[in-house]
Parts: sequence; structure tokens; C-alpha cells
Amino acid sequence: ELSSELMWGFFSSLFWIVLLMALVFRSLRWALVAVIPNLLPPTLLLGFLALFQVPIKPGIAIIFSISLGLAFCNSVYVLERLKQILKSSNRKLTLPIYALMKKETMPCLVSSLSLFGGFSIFLFSVFPVNKLFGIFMLASIAAGLLGDLVWLPAMLKRFPWLLLENIEEGLEHLPKWNRLAKVGPYLVLLVLGIVALHSVYASLLH
Repeated sequence: ELSSELMWGFFSSLFWIVLLMALVFRSLRWALVAVIPNLLPPTLLLGFLALFQVPIKPGIAIIFSISLGLAFCNSVYVLERLKQILKSSNRKLTLPIYALMKKETMPCLVSSLSLFGGFSIFLFSVFPVNKLFGIFMLASIAAGLLGDLVWLPAMLKRFPWLLLENIEEGLEHLPKWNRLAKVGPYLVLLVLGIVALHSVYASLLH
């Protein structure tokens, strides 16, 4: 039951992080774009657990929420830098991805390597559970770095309209995507809110 509550707590954490990010960036679209690369660590973690047939115990289940919080650190740096670059740029249909990654790659690497070094201490523990926790945390940190430095810039390069301020102009040749881009963020937030409330309600019942 505890493991199940911790797993559902991941969605609750995701919901509140999205709200906080929306306040920071003053845009729900920017907050949801920040979520996309950070889904990579929990997805890969689930894959590793299934591949090696590791049972989800409380010590493992809590990694999902921890990795989510750690992964968002680099996403905030990258997107905040992009917001600053866009303020001094006249681009309307493209995003300055090369200039962005040129400035943010090294800070993200240093931040992630510092976390990697800190959590690697668990590998020297005499308790198998602590070692397993350390292994999966290191895998989550590496996946988060991969998401922020590879997946996020590639996604924004391919779909710049995700963050375009003038979204109508950016999607004028894609009428279907225009409407989806406007309504989509609110639908996603609604779904996250329902799942988060369900997790809280389920934990209260137990």
C-alpha cells in the first residue's frame, strides 16, 4: 500500500510542479513543455524495473518523485535562458536552439555531475537496498540530463510553435494544430489535476 501511494504521489508532485512552473514562466504552455523531457527518467526507471524484475518497494517507489524534482532543475535553467534570448530576438517562427545550448550545456553538465557524484555514495553502502537506490538514482539523473540536453532541444527545433509567443502566426499553415495548441495545455492540466486528486483521495481511504 505504501509503495502504491508513493507511485501515485508522482502524479501529485507532477501536478503541483506544473502549477509552480506556470507561475514562474507565466505561461502554462512553457510549464508543460518543461514536463516533456522530465518524463524520460521515470519512464526509463520503469523499464529497468521491468527488465531486471525488481519489485517496487517503498525505497524504489520514492525515486520517481525525487528524480522528477531533480530533473526539473536543468529544465528551468534551459527554458529561462531561452526566454531571455527570445526577448532580445526578433524570431517569430524559429527558436535559437544553437545559441541556447551553447550557453546552457556546460552549466547543466556541471549540475548533473555534482548530483551524480553525491548519489554515487550510495553505491558503497553495505545495505543492498541502499545500493539499489543509488543505482536507480544515478540512472534517473543520467536520463534527466539526456532529456534536457538532447530530447528538449531536438523537440523545440522540430516543433518551435510549442513556445512561440505569437502562436497564431506560427501555426497559420496548420489550422488543426492551432486549436489544439490553444486548448491542449488546459486539458493536460485538467487530467493531471484529476489524477493528483485521485491519488490524494486513495491515500486518505487507506
